[in-house]
Amino acid sequence: MAKEGRLDEAVEKREQAVQLKPDYAEVYYCLSKVLNQLGRRDDAIASLRHCLQLQPNHAGGCNNLGLSLTEAKAFHEAVILLQHAVRVRPDMKEAHKNLGLAYTDLGRFDKAEASFQQALCLDSGYVEAHSNLGNNYKEQGRLEEALAFYQLAPEYPTRPVARGLTQLRHPACPMHGCNRSPGPDDPVP
Repeated sequence: MAKEGRLDEAVEKREQAVQLKPDYAEVYYCLSKVLNQLGRRDDAIASLRHCLQLQPNHAGGCNNLGLSLTEAKAFHEAVILLQHAVRVRPDMKEAHKNLGLAYTDLGRFDKAEASFQQALCLDSGYVEAHSNLGNNYKEQGRLEEALAFYQLAPEYPTRPVARGLTQLRHPACPMHGCNRSPGPDDPVP
C-alpha cells in the first residue's frame, strides 16, 4: 500500500497491526516509515521510540530514529543511537553514513569523515557516502578532495555544490582508507 501511494490506508493497516500485536517491535518500525512518508515526523519518532523500548537492539530502529533526530537537530541523541546501530550491525552502510551526517552537524568533521569512509568500505559505490564525504571536505575548505568525491557520484555535473568546484584541477581519486582489497567497481586511483 505504501509503495502504491496509499499512505493513509497503510497507516490504518499498521495501526491495526499494533492493536493485534502491541509487543511486536517490527510493527512500530514499519508504522514509523509510513508516518515519515506522510510528513508526521513526531509520530514517527514516537513509534520508533516504542520499537526500541520493545527491542533495544533493533538496528533499523536505531538508524531511522537517529536520522529523524538529526533532522530534528537533536544531534547528540542521534549520535548515541547511530553509534549503537553500527555496534549492533557493523555492516549497515546507511547507519555509518547517517552517523557521519550527525557528526557533521556537530562540527566533528574528523569523526564524520571516518563514518563516511566506513560506509564506503562496505560499499565503494555508495553515492550518498561519496557525496557526503565531499560535503565534509568542502566544509573544511579541502576543495581538491571534495571535488574528487563529488566526481565519483553519477550525477556529478548537475550537483549544485560541485558546480562551483569544477575549475579546480581534479586530483587522482583518493581511496577510502579502509583495510580491504579494492573491488572491481572501485575507482582507479
